[in-house]
Amino acid sequence: SAATGETITLSMQNDQSMQLLRVLPGTFPISLQVREGYLVPLFETGIGAAFLSTLDDEAIRRLAERPSPRAMRRQGWVAAYDRLTADTGAVAMPLPAPIDGRALVVAIAGLTDRIRRNETQLLRTLRRTVARHHPGERAR
Repeated sequence: SAATGETITLSMQNDQSMQLLRVLPGTFPISLQVREGYLVPLFETGIGAAFLSTLDDEAIRRLAERPSPRAMRRQGWVAAYDRLTADTGAVAMPLPAPIDGRALVVAIAGLTDRIRRNETQLLRTLRRTVARHHPGERAR
């Protein structure tokens, strides 16, 4: 949060949704505003796509009859724009190791223009932060 000024979320799967467990609001005058506990669609958001990339194809088929997000799984992160709310975007990445058996996803979210413009830098920040907090684990 301090490194980007954008809204940061930590989420986990809750049935056909991703539930925001922790939200650190952005410091920009116009920032993504969501509350902890909020549910967002599993298949229609960046954090949902990042979570799905942690599953094998059969598990994804059981959740929905959609093709596997193989490309997202290979690259280990996803950028999504204008999915949850118009003019918002996010860069999301699953954490490299489950916590209490649950896959968690961390995301940097804010205005589409700002996130898109800074996507490469935000991804570097995500990878660096995840690696710092999960030594020995490779950020996907």
